[in-house]
Amino acid sequence: MKKTFGKTLVKILSVAVCSCAVLSMNSCHDPIFEKINEEVALEKLGINGDVMSFTRFGDYIYLSNGRVYYKTSKSSAETGEQNGQWDRATLPLTESNDGYEVPALTMYLASDSTTLYALTYMWKEDTSDGDQLVDEIHLFATKDKDPSDGTDWNEVDLSSIITGTQSTDPYSAIRVIFDNQAHAESERKAYVNVYSKEKNAYKIYKLNGTETPTMVTGGYKLNGTDTPDAITAETDMSTVCSTTTYSGTDFFANYHALASTDKGIYYSTSATSSAYTSSANLSGSATLHFGKSFNNGTFTTYTSNDLGAGSILSIAPAANALLLGTSSGLGRVNISTDGTPESSSSDFSSNGDSIISEYVFKVFVLDPSKQEDTASNENGTDEYAASTIYGSIRGSSDTFSETGLYAYYPSRHKWNRDGTSDTSSGGN
Repeated sequence: MKKTFGKTLVKILSVAVCSCAVLSMNSCHDPIFEKINEEVALEKLGINGDVMSFTRFGDYIYLSNGRVYYKTSKSSAETGEQNGQWDRATLPLTESNDGYEVPALTMYLASDSTTLYALTYMWKEDTSDGDQLVDEIHLFATKDKDPSDGTDWNEVDLSSIITGTQSTDPYSAIRVIFDNQAHAESERKAYVNVYSKEKNAYKIYKLNGTETPTMVTGGYKLNGTDTPDAITAETDMSTVCSTTTYSGTDFFANYHALASTDKGIYYSTSATSSAYTSSANLSGSATLHFGKSFNNGTFTTYTSNDLGAGSILSIAPAANALLLGTSSGLGRVNISTDGTPESSSSDFSSNGDSIISEYVFKVFVLDPSKQEDTASNENGTDEYAASTIYGSIRGSSDTFSETGLYAYYPSRHKWNRDGTSDTSSGGN
């Protein structure tokens, strides 16, 4: 399977020294992003590129877009700071292949209670057309919880469990890493999707630091009904790319849009058979599924509602609402005290409805026990969203500088771009 970056995109990435991990760049879309919306001018400092992961580790939150960035997990209410607080982390691999111009890029992050993981791609040129091919994929791990003085990474040896090699045909060996997005450190779990030597099929393995991962043979795979499929060693896990833990049970899905609280589980079936690859390979579903009270393999309460908010690509719960990343920008839906979501999307009191009109592949809520979209520093939570161009940059009027990370801080009560304090790189 050939995975490429177009020449034009690579030039943009080389200038920005940042990655947009859109691995299939053939479609186009209507130009709908505004440089300056009706309510607020975009800030000059902001992290660009296709943000593929948010995760928590130690006292920090991290994101990846080819580079890896981190910032304190303390809220803006605690620090008194807003934009400009991200820093670049030490990458596990930076060199290029045989002097090739495109450096190694870290595309995905995941974490468990003790370890941070990074999935890193190396590149080569397709001599037939000049496009960029993924040449090698490497999985790294670190237990270093203080990134401020550099991070010591160690490669995870997967040779005992995978069929294929990471350098000959990388996509036949390793697909993606992901975690359960647990807020409590003790509850975090991380996984990798690989082609299993034991089963001659794609399987999910639970990561265990640099030790050999363990195949997942339990839990449930969501399927859009109130009765998910019980997982065995023979279950088709080929496109599983997300997980969450609800009521002590691990649930897996082919869909990026998956989250849970102690009140229930939320997901949308916006995905294709290539769900593991990138934000470029997503089909549409505006339906939000909600299940709670899971007993004997069935959710005793289960609802499915078309929210009318665009295809739901990602979900981040807060105390009063779900923050949604959609094909139409940011969305939200109110939830009741028992966790039940309303049957249609809810309006923002901030500029969330208008700041991003592009695809939002990832959303992240810093403190899910607090309120979403509120101006109260005491009751509100910081929120993050990653905007991306869906399809070809060459077919879009949007620019690379307008994509990337956005943040909401309660005291500001506005969404805007978010990044580092490095003015020379525009906040990258």
